[in-house]
Amino acid sequence: MIARVLAFLIAAGSVTAAHAARSQWVRIDNAQMRLLVASPRTNEAGPASPETGIDGGIDIALESGWHTYWRFPGDAGMAPEFDFSGSKNVASVEVLYPTPERHTDGDSVSLIYEDEVVFPLRIKPADPARPVTLRVNAFFGVCADTCLPVRASASVDGGPGQPADPLTDSLLSTYVARLPGLPDKNGLSVMTAKVEGDAIAFQARVPPTADGGGGEAELMCEPPASLPLGQPGPARKQGSEVRFQLALPEGNPASAVEGQSFRCILSGGGRAVEQQVTVE
Repeated sequence: MIARVLAFLIAAGSVTAAHAARSQWVRIDNAQMRLLVASPRTNEAGPASPETGIDGGIDIALESGWHTYWRFPGDAGMAPEFDFSGSKNVASVEVLYPTPERHTDGDSVSLIYEDEVVFPLRIKPADPARPVTLRVNAFFGVCADTCLPVRASASVDGGPGQPADPLTDSLLSTYVARLPGLPDKNGLSVMTAKVEGDAIAFQARVPPTADGGGGEAELMCEPPASLPLGQPGPARKQGSEVRFQLALPEGNPASAVEGQSFRCILSGGGRAVEQQVTVE
């Protein structure tokens, strides 16, 4: 009987809270998901506080050949959705997104994660002196030649008194390191975005790395919801500056994009930055 109940819960994509810094894996079509909570952080005053918060993560492991998507999927796919409303003693949760990969399939460009991705979380407890139960209901795409929308739920306990878990902390640190940073006016950054003819031209600075290399530069952008646009095209590099172009759909005048803001990730030389870019 117990085995049948457990099998039903796994098939439905739901498990109960694990008394550890990692929930059980929830198996879904061609992937599995779990929740992570880092060892409690402290400040000079002692226990974790609303200022220090709690770190966590949503860990999605994919079968070979399958992928899932960034918060803006690109030309195809579906953006992930995470609902934490079933959590206890949690005031707010912020989901962070590591730098995705650019995936081209014919004329279609998607922004994806392959193999495994951890979406780091910033968790603010309602009462930092008490434990939290973090629960997520997730909806996301798992795709290869076909794309499957999947749902999964998991929960995990954390907070004061939680034992240290170096393995979880290490995994979270790996993906925190893959988050894009802030642009530097003298370093990696998008300098301008201007309408030129039937395209938006993005001018970016991608300085060489300390070893003299620069790597291949890429620009991935989330356009305003009202504009059905694709992704910037291949770069043209001259020195430390790189030029990208994003074609405007036929019938979209320049006035439709001028003054609009794009949320972009610029990567190059093993680095990445995220910034809001307004079209002039």
